[in-house]
Amino acid sequence: MLEQFSINISSWAIVLILAIVFLLPKAIVIVKPKQYHFVLFLGKYWKTATPGFNLIIPYLSWVDKKASTALHETPVDLNLKTSNHVTFGLVLKVQHQVSSDVKLAYKALYDLENYQSQLKSFATDAAIPVANGIELEDVYNKKEQIADKAKERLRDFFHDFGVEIVDVLSDEPRLPKSVEVQANKVMEMQREKQAATYEAEAIREREVGKAKADGESVKIRMEKMGEARRVYAESAAEAVKVLTNAGTSADEALRFMTAIADNDALVSAARHGSTVVMATGQSQQVPVALPMPEKPAAKAKFRTLEEVQPV
Repeated sequence: MLEQFSINISSWAIVLILAIVFLLPKAIVIVKPKQYHFVLFLGKYWKTATPGFNLIIPYLSWVDKKASTALHETPVDLNLKTSNHVTFGLVLKVQHQVSSDVKLAYKALYDLENYQSQLKSFATDAAIPVANGIELEDVYNKKEQIADKAKERLRDFFHDFGVEIVDVLSDEPRLPKSVEVQANKVMEMQREKQAATYEAEAIREREVGKAKADGESVKIRMEKMGEARRVYAESAAEAVKVLTNAGTSADEALRFMTAIADNDALVSAARHGSTVVMATGQSQQVPVALPMPEKPAAKAKFRTLEEVQPV
């Protein structure tokens, strides 16, 4: 009897060991970092297995879906049409991740049938109206606007379903070969126009600066001339005062000063002209310098006014 009992115990021990060996792997769930495993029990949600070691009931419970909270990138290949009916291709790269909040992550996997496929649908739906409102020449400049509109639409919708839209990037638009050649020509002409505009603006700025400088120079010269005339007038008045104090009449003093001015004019004219003409009558003498030739004569000639009068 005792031997029979020992045999039964041994048999059960073997069965238990075998059960453990076969069932233990089914009962252990190892979850990697940045992942959630959603476990069902008899077909109903039971619990969420978080990163690390987790136990479940073999055959009665199992991992149904897995959510990764790492950053993912889903390409969305679009075929769009501009306002002037030119078809072009554009790839949007939707960068997204499932929320680290367990409840929101559950919604991303169970409230949405296939959120990555729906990302493509919403991105396409948001991009079409923007593309239809731009012209061919603006395709390259407005591609970021298309990406921003898609990002705005995706964020508004998927925020409540536990999917975070980090960013939406765009590749370069793909145009038909013939259209691309034409577009390159248009952009080249625009660059040339812009360069010409910059050059014209630079010339205008330079001319304005030169005019300001010339105006300032003229102003300075006029101020200096005015100052020189004032000094000359003061000197002349002082000289007349000295002469009158010495007993010279005012008329004689003025004639004396006029004669000095005439002599100064003759000297200046002789330095810059080849012939000097002056009056010899009793009226006020007015020195005149005739135009200077290309090569001034070595010595100036002086003639009276009567000598140059026609016979």
